[in-house]
Amino acid sequence: MEQQQPLASQRYLDVLRASLTGLPEADRDDAVREIESHIALARADGLPLAAILARLGDPRALARAYETNYLLEQQPLLASDEPAQSSLEGKLVRIVGPVLDVQFAPTYVPEIHHALEVDPLGVLDELLEIRK
Repeated sequence: MEQQQPLASQRYLDVLRASLTGLPEADRDDAVREIESHIALARADGLPLAAILARLGDPRALARAYETNYLLEQQPLLASDEPAQSSLEGKLVRIVGPVLDVQFAPTYVPEIHHALEVDPLGVLDELLEIRK
């Protein structure tokens, strides 16, 4: 059983690396080293490998999270006017995959997990502006 643990850890890291195709090689290496270090530290604290890997979740999903974070860091916000101080409407400032980044006036920020109402024609106008 003890010999299977390094194999399971290495398999996890191999799947993670193979799933990080959207990252430059240096960032891919950093991500794998970070998770490898996390596994080693958790093992040193006495956590079973199965529990560590379960907490990390599917390595493909973890890779998608790394790639999303990378894209968000790389893509600058669009230069736009800030929404009016009293406006309850937000301004679409960035799109990354299925994620919309919406900017609101500092005096009005909706609660987290509250649904946004989207005007499809307005979003289409925004998308066309972004693509220009």
